[in-house]
Amino acid sequence: NNNNNNNKKTSSSQQFSTSGTSVNSHVGCHLEPTNSHVSFLVVGDSGRMGTHNQTEVANAMAMCADNLRPNFIVHTGDIFYPAGLRDDVNKRNSDFAASFTVPYNHDSLQVPWWCVLGNHDYGDGCGDSVKGEFKLDKCPERGEGRSPLNTLSKDLRRRDKRFFVERNYDVRVSADVHIFFMDTNPLIDEYKLEAWGEADVVRGGLRSSETPTPRFILNKLQSELQQSNARWKIVVAHHPMYSNGKHGEFKELQQLLLDILIDNNVAMWFNGHDHDLQHFAIDRSTKTLVTHDDATNRDRTDTSSTLLHSFTSGAGSKTGRGFPGKLKSVYQMDLPGFMSVKVRDDTASVSLFDYMGAHLHTHDLKRPAER
Repeated sequence: NNNNNNNKKTSSSQQFSTSGTSVNSHVGCHLEPTNSHVSFLVVGDSGRMGTHNQTEVANAMAMCADNLRPNFIVHTGDIFYPAGLRDDVNKRNSDFAASFTVPYNHDSLQVPWWCVLGNHDYGDGCGDSVKGEFKLDKCPERGEGRSPLNTLSKDLRRRDKRFFVERNYDVRVSADVHIFFMDTNPLIDEYKLEAWGEADVVRGGLRSSETPTPRFILNKLQSELQQSNARWKIVVAHHPMYSNGKHGEFKELQQLLLDILIDNNVAMWFNGHDHDLQHFAIDRSTKTLVTHDDATNRDRTDTSSTLLHSFTSGAGSKTGRGFPGKLKSVYQMDLPGFMSVKVRDDTASVSLFDYMGAHLHTHDLKRPAER
């Protein structure tokens, strides 16, 4: 096991700092002197009405954004706990404000937020795991309906113009950078027997007719990746291919997606689901994980990247689950936090920060060679 573990807090400072360097000069939150780059923040698994360190993470994101001035923010899913937004319109609007608009009301965070659906946005959290025995005992008020269609409602964007979520979509953010957002919930084997997946229990749920099938999702992703001529291709989803967190790796995603991602020159994959910050590097030829030192050396010396980088950013609020997994990782930290990303020409930089603004990890990578 070659994990780079550090589960102790590195700084209690309210400023972004690393080895005494202030946020204004730190690579992760420093604006380039030209506008030829794309920068953004990544956060996930956050929506807890400002509790469980959600507000603290939001404040740290705002401090970073004050200097970085991100073009947009990516959310990796589980936007609204415990089980998505409620059917009652007044309660839905109240929950939306408490878990999104209010925590992220800083001036520097008033940019587009591009989100994907997590399992909790689908209704997970309101029922037990026995098909046909749906119970709402875990919900704040028994008997309240919840649905991903509430989170997908266009009305939310009218309430807060920053907020955008669909099941599967893509955004060409610049001539060089193309981001693909996908719904991995229908691809997860263990969800196929969950009570909250039933169409008559959760409107628009996993087994509803309006929910795209796994084949549709995979074909759409592959087709759009093939058609894109962007130099940088990035995929965002909720579930991890690789993880040492509580939920662990999803081997079905590795089997379904690795070839598509590698064959189509995807440089980075971002996910949430496990409530932590993790970084994995996959060898493009062998499809095996490499160590921290190997990834660092390769991206420093290779002309173009021979690695697919996978990042878990699911630490937007509640954390503390540890790392029971033993996969090789480049870095992992069990603290609330987020990531910043900068892409410019042939290089990119991904930095990880905790909820107090302390810098944890930065990795500089090169884009893959064209295939």
